[in-house]
Amino acid sequence: MNDIMMRVIKQEIPVTLKVLQGVVLMRRTILIIATMVFVCSACTMFNKYEGYMRQAKDSMREENYEGSLESINSALIEEPTSEEAIALKAMAEEALKKEQNKVEKAKFVEMTTPIYERLLTLTKEINEDASNLSISDAEILRPQVEQIQAELSNMSKEWNDSERYSKAFQYLNTAADNLNLCITAIIENISEPILVDENSSKFDVIRQNLNSDDSKVRARLSFQDFTSNLQRFYSELPNE
Repeated sequence: MNDIMMRVIKQEIPVTLKVLQGVVLMRRTILIIATMVFVCSACTMFNKYEGYMRQAKDSMREENYEGSLESINSALIEEPTSEEAIALKAMAEEALKKEQNKVEKAKFVEMTTPIYERLLTLTKEINEDASNLSISDAEILRPQVEQIQAELSNMSKEWNDSERYSKAFQYLNTAADNLNLCITAIIENISEPILVDENSSKFDVIRQNLNSDDSKVRARLSFQDFTSNLQRFYSELPNE
């Protein structure tokens, strides 16, 4: 009986060894395949990253900063922690911002400077207190100033929202409004003398001027505001 069992065991051992060898071989094969897949995948990712970075650098040289940023963002998807890509992105964003600022500056100057010059031309013969502005002259000026106000109104949405130029635009817009108030006061031709006596203080005189409906007083104050706001606009214009 023992002899029979020994013979059976001797016959089964080679079979078991072959099975074990097959399992080991299969595991090795799977490991090799997995390693190859990982390496190939890594190579593919590296190649994509390098390709995107080349495109980004080419776009930077061509001053196509938006295109460069698109390529950099794609590269960062492949390698999110790449210091080179992160640094290049910062450079591209800064360059794009400078380019946008340059374009915005040129556009603002192009759109507003002609209006500034027209306002100067319309008022160059008017005294600083508007005392020489007649009713007939005011009636001639009114439609021209209203046209300027309409043009500024059409621009207001764009420039009121501008981070850099909203302040300057408001000065110009307010100056046009001041000039129209001056013209309106002259045309209305209201006479309301300022009452001053020996008991009137300086504050009383100022208060009466500010509250007066007198055309000359209103015209003078509005024209002074016009001049002041026009000067403020000019001081806010970007340097060349």
